[in-house]
Amino acid sequence: MDDIRKYVSISLIAAASIIWGFLGLCIRELSAAGLSSLQMFELRSIICTVLIGIMILVKDRSLFKLNKSDLKLLMMIGIVKIAADTCYFQAQLMVDLSLAAVLENTEPYFVAIISYFLFKERLTGIQKSSLVIAFVGCILVSGVFNGVDATDPLGILVGLISGLTFAVYTVGVKDATERGCASSAILFYIFLVCSVCTFPFSDPVTMFEISFSSIDVVANVLLLGIVFTLIPYYMHALCLKDLTATTSSIVLFLEVVMCAIVGYIFYGEMLDVFNLVGMVFVFIGIVMINKPAHQHQSDDKLPSD
Repeated sequence: MDDIRKYVSISLIAAASIIWGFLGLCIRELSAAGLSSLQMFELRSIICTVLIGIMILVKDRSLFKLNKSDLKLLMMIGIVKIAADTCYFQAQLMVDLSLAAVLENTEPYFVAIISYFLFKERLTGIQKSSLVIAFVGCILVSGVFNGVDATDPLGILVGLISGLTFAVYTVGVKDATERGCASSAILFYIFLVCSVCTFPFSDPVTMFEISFSSIDVVANVLLLGIVFTLIPYYMHALCLKDLTATTSSIVLFLEVVMCAIVGYIFYGEMLDVFNLVGMVFVFIGIVMINKPAHQHQSDDKLPSD
């Protein structure tokens, strides 16, 4: 039963990764319409706050009630999420989609370090191997060895910051689930904090004018808020109940593959043999982390003292 739950959770995380791989389409379309990274973040936060709030009102209003310590934790996670999302959006505008995804997916390394000190999570042998193989695959997918024109130092720095802050977000959500908070409540309060904190700085009048300027823009805003935010983030939060933060982060490497494919199809970004080999490496890493729990235990069994 535990293995089945793990497979389901990994499958949902993989699905979320694939969805996030298409995020750059919306980001670039909305940027062309005149919205800034912060405004896009504010719009997705407002949409998610409203929709999740409605779901909680209909399903179970008691989910709104959290103790003070849990509320403080979710407020901090919300603030970190502002940095994570805006930095990632900006990186997608400054460098190739695949490289932006690679930089954000330095997250597992930060997650592993933070989880070790907070949760005493030790990396197993299979996790270490899959982490290395998958990240090598990500580097190949990004095309950095082929002279890809993505050397903007600021873009790279912004992408790395998105990786660090998303790691803090992942660990924070994992902690909240360990405390017994419902996924709906976690996401509601995180997006509520994000909406309130960024609203004064998002030039709301201009933001809403652009958002309703055409049917295409409205459609992209709704896609950003529902398809590329609410659905995958709910999957992510839900699956952290049955997976370690490190395992979920490794599976999220699949996003890099999807970003490379989307970049190639829609923007003519590089995709050659190195990229394809990198994709295979990513899949190998994910397959390795998906081994049954009893195999992990036998592989990683330490000699007794």
